[in-house]
Amino acid sequence: MIVSEDALAGASTAFTSVVITELANMFTVNNKVMHNLNSLNTYHLNHLLPI
Repeated sequence: MIVSEDALAGASTAFTSVVITELANMFTVNNKVMHNLNSLNTYHLNHLLPI
């Protein structure tokens, strides 16, 4: 089976964009989780320590 270089390039580009999208989604989810944890920690600290 002979595959043209254009087809290979197109497939690898599509694959790369999917991987980048997935990584971006993971990064976004992690940031939201970390932000929520930080908010909780700040909330608890503020209520435990009367400033």
